[in-house]
Amino acid sequence: MKSLPVVWGTLVGIFLAAVCTASAMMLPLGRRTRFLDPELAIAIAMPAAVVALTVGLLLVALRPPSRQGFAATAETFGITVGVLHMLIFGYRLIVGAGDGRGFTPGIVHVWWAYAAAASALLAVFALRVDRARRSLTPRHGPGKRGIRAMAGRRRSR
Repeated sequence: MKSLPVVWGTLVGIFLAAVCTASAMMLPLGRRTRFLDPELAIAIAMPAAVVALTVGLLLVALRPPSRQGFAATAETFGITVGVLHMLIFGYRLIVGAGDGRGFTPGIVHVWWAYAAAASALLAVFALRVDRARRSLTPRHGPGKRGIRAMAGRRRSR
């Protein structure tokens, strides 16, 4: 199926953007979040969390495309988003709702459940994409024939 890489890449973009959005709404009180009401932040974060979990489950079920670039790019972005998500998750685990932002403890507990599930999905996604990338990488060098022979074989295909 020729459209699978396009669909898969689009789903990866939606998944990572939804995880970023749901996590960014729970950032600590700062210059950028000072004027964002907690109700508005939750109204943005919870639908993004539902989208992230739904698309993440779909991505974990689908096999990554068999192209080197897709796997390497998805792994890099997935790990980057995962690290940022885990930093915000760790902050909320330590501070909870007591940072002056105005979140209620009940909302933070619901977000913790989402964040734990999203962290697990990000880890499984990164591991699956890493396995796909490693299966596409040649295990041994060019061998006795050399790199020019490999380039010649690629041109003749």
